[in-house]
Amino acid sequence: MENFSAFRGPILIGISAVGFGLVPIFVIMTFGSGVNNFTLLFLRFFVASIFMFGLFFGRKLKFPTGKQILSFLLLVGIGYVGQSFCYFSALNYAPSSVVSLLLYTYPMLVMIGSVLVFKEQVTKKKVFGLLLALSGAFVIIGGQIGGEATGILLALSAAIIYTVYILVSSRVIGEGMGIQSSAFITLGATIVFGVMALLFGFSLPKTSTGWMGALLIAFASTVLPMWAFLQEWKKRGLLWRR
Repeated sequence: MENFSAFRGPILIGISAVGFGLVPIFVIMTFGSGVNNFTLLFLRFFVASIFMFGLFFGRKLKFPTGKQILSFLLLVGIGYVGQSFCYFSALNYAPSSVVSLLLYTYPMLVMIGSVLVFKEQVTKKKVFGLLLALSGAFVIIGGQIGGEATGILLALSAAIIYTVYILVSSRVIGEGMGIQSSAFITLGATIVFGVMALLFGFSLPKTSTGWMGALLIAFASTVLPMWAFLQEWKKRGLLWRR
């Protein structure tokens, strides 16, 4: 068990990264079924919130205070709503590989922000890890940056918004509140995107492939990576994540 504990953090963060990294594939599956951005995002967070609240109540976890709940809901406004919308919209204007590469500049932005705002130290290992990750992503897409300017700007906006979200979350979400915070964050996103879908058009997937993609986004690319990340990031002081 002690040997496993040493690798627990990297394994959970790895699971989180893979889950979030699969989002573009599942999004492409759903877009071909006639679903629009707002409806897809509503389905994503609706399913995720049901699962998260199931874990919350099923495990009889400590109920957050009113102040904590308000903080979690405010995180929705600066994080998941803006980031998710920009990210999903960018996939309409640029290749998924390019959008993912631009989004995953956020670890570098988080490191810069943590140094400027929280006065954290920059170590050689951190710098090497970031350079290695960015280089690997650039190699995967073949060194080609393409797509419309709109898609590139949306992808960069998603990275910046997510950076702010992570930095703020590091001071708002307390240790042991990972599942509770995820439950209320996904609930808030469900409400916001539900209202937007009603205002701008509610369009459900029309094919089984579309529904499969939507469910995979909810479970494999939202519930699982969110849970895995929040299990370790506060405990170990990790400030990076999708």
